Amino acid sequence: MIETSRLPGVESLALSASRQSPLDVQGGKSIPSFTEVLGQALDSVNKAQEQSRSLAVGLQMNNPKVSVEDVAIASNEASLKFQTVLQTRNKLLQAYSEIMSMPV
Repeated sequence: MIETSRLPGVESLALSASRQSPLDVQGGKSIPSFTEVLGQALDSVNKAQEQSRSLAVGLQMNNPKVSVEDVAIASNEASLKFQTVLQTRNKLLQAYSEIMSMPV
């Protein structure tokens, strides 16, 4: 076993590495946190629902640029994205509940 106290600069390396944001090994880009990924997913669902709503209003107003097919596709896409986020939330809550019920 190697003692880290005998190696010069190991403690400072470990401290500085823990303070930095995580980096992707190949690209050197920072890896987004879980909250950022979840926020992006919620933003995507919100945008899809807004687009579906605006297309539906356009169809109701007899906008010649909006077809029934566009409204149906946008509505189904928004519904699918919402269901995906909802099921992800349910799985996360289930996992949290299982972790909290584990004996210590």
